[in-house]
Amino acid sequence: KDAVATYATLLQENPGSAEIHLGIAKLFISQGWFADALNSLETAASIAPGNSEILNHKGIACREAGRYDEALVCFEAALQAAPGNLSLLVNRA
Repeated sequence: KDAVATYATLLQENPGSAEIHLGIAKLFISQGWFADALNSLETAASIAPGNSEILNHKGIACREAGRYDEALVCFEAALQAAPGNLSLLVNRA
């Protein structure tokens, strides 16, 4: 809960920060809150389109939520943004 409160404060101060939206999405993923993570990742992606880390985490959240087709699309997009990134290749597999 403390981490969520900290991110909430950071978002109030920096609503246009893709990094903060990504950070809170990672926290949500770690808690199993995939719908919340996807909301944060959508916002992050709108701020920083084509960011491979955002796309990768969106793929992870989709995969964990059972949205496998969407996850694959996200992983493919992440690989296009960062070709040769081994962690992205592993997630796509």
